[in-house]
Amino acid sequence: MPIKTGKLARLTGITMRTLHHYDHIGLLTPSERTASGFRLYGQDDVRRLHAIQALKQIGCSLAEVRAVLDDPAISFPDIVDRQLHDLDERIERAQDLRARLARLKDRIARGGSANARDCLEVLEMMALYEKHLSRDEVAALRRNREAAGPDAGPAWRRLLDAAAAAMRRGVAPGDEEARRLAGEWLVLLRAATGGDLALAAGLRTVHERETRAREISGVTPELIDWLSRAAAALRDGRDADESAETPPADIPAAPVPVAPVPVAPVPTGLPEPKPSAMRVAVLRAAHQLLDTPRIFDDPLALTVLGEAEEAALRQGVERYTQSPYPSLRASVVARSRLAEDEWDAARRRGVRQCVVLGAGLDTFACRHREDAGCRIFEVDLAETQAWKRRLLRRSGIAEPENAVYVPLDLEASPGSGALAEALARGGFERGAPAFFSWLGVTMYIGQAAIMDTLGFVASCAPGGGVVFDYAVAPQHLGSRERTGREMVERWAASHGEPWKTDFVPDELTAALTGLGFSRVENLAPAELNARAFAAHGSSLHKSGVTRLVCARL
Repeated sequence: MPIKTGKLARLTGITMRTLHHYDHIGLLTPSERTASGFRLYGQDDVRRLHAIQALKQIGCSLAEVRAVLDDPAISFPDIVDRQLHDLDERIERAQDLRARLARLKDRIARGGSANARDCLEVLEMMALYEKHLSRDEVAALRRNREAAGPDAGPAWRRLLDAAAAAMRRGVAPGDEEARRLAGEWLVLLRAATGGDLALAAGLRTVHERETRAREISGVTPELIDWLSRAAAALRDGRDADESAETPPADIPAAPVPVAPVPVAPVPTGLPEPKPSAMRVAVLRAAHQLLDTPRIFDDPLALTVLGEAEEAALRQGVERYTQSPYPSLRASVVARSRLAEDEWDAARRRGVRQCVVLGAGLDTFACRHREDAGCRIFEVDLAETQAWKRRLLRRSGIAEPENAVYVPLDLEASPGSGALAEALARGGFERGAPAFFSWLGVTMYIGQAAIMDTLGFVASCAPGGGVVFDYAVAPQHLGSRERTGREMVERWAASHGEPWKTDFVPDELTAALTGLGFSRVENLAPAELNARAFAAHGSSLHKSGVTRLVCARL
């Protein structure tokens, strides 16, 4: 006899909210409902729930549970092997914690501070580092700290106090005193990181994202800016062949020992992601957890986020079921699906070059590493590429051998010549057809840069093409879509990425035809939703705030 949600919850010890969530994500859908809409669970439903509980007990995520129960191609022994690997990692983390506590105890015994507040601050900083850095990076910091010896902490404190005092006195970053302090800072930072710029970028991320890290260290955004500008002045005053991290002659050659917990800011110019890159990556990952059927299957979408971001997403995934996230997710999913389909079609036509413009954290190259004879060029800001490669390394995702990283700022490099030269340096063959994927970028750059880039694409060999999305001019949107656009624009502007360009659909189609594209599909919302979602039985729905274009040569 079917039972209601409340009784099933009491019998199994699972909350009604959890059962409702399982139903919402399609993991456990009741086989019946009453005339009033109440859920009714039958024997098969109860058996499935017991299986879900059993799999969760061995550490499976909900996505893994659903895969085991619904996908006959999934190997249960592989799931068990993965859980054993995860358990080994947790054991290793516990051993690391024990070793850390032992070192703290030893430090106190050797005459270090036994003050509870100081000890807790050391532990807090290490926890923050482990949130944002890989275990290898944390281990490298620890090795460098131990090699530096007990004088390292006071050296950092003296430097930061002196720099803060100089800044308060109004010392200009270009003055001799500021440049001397910047030189000491770079020496300390080099000792802390072993000269690893990716690790230095990780330290900067910790201090920019974690208020508590700034409270403990005393490193404020103003101090970071002052020291960074002083370091730039120091570099400008040297010979061109000297490294930006080599101390000037009046700085002692031997590195000053690094502090027990390094607290220095990191110079500007090091990896710093754009907020939109992480937001899009999170939306792609949320699709893997929430939507059935999956329109866009990306097995690396969660892993590439990093351990902390993935855990936060899994814990708070219900947030992404609420407005406006389903619509935003639909936009990201639809454009990714169309780009993947067009690349597959291009390969069938013999195209062997793919250029991903503004790749961000897209795992396209990693998922197509086996595409026979194909080369994938990722074009993006140098700092974004460095951040992405650090995340790949930290997540254990090997960089594909057929990927080429091409650092370029499309807007800061006017004309199509800069893109052509940058790609050529990476081995791009302009005489061979190429497919271009350009997603989530055009609204953030000027119209001249957009048309220059499309002009370059149009000048490439016949047989290729491009998929890109663009913002629709407000006068061509309904009132609800205009409201949605305004909300997204406000968010982007508040994070330093204002929308700059939109297009009238018919005018853009005419411009593309004028550039020489032989077939232009400027997909309206109804057509795109039917193609991307309805045809696959998905309830996702994309608004018309942005549109997708598929153009071939």
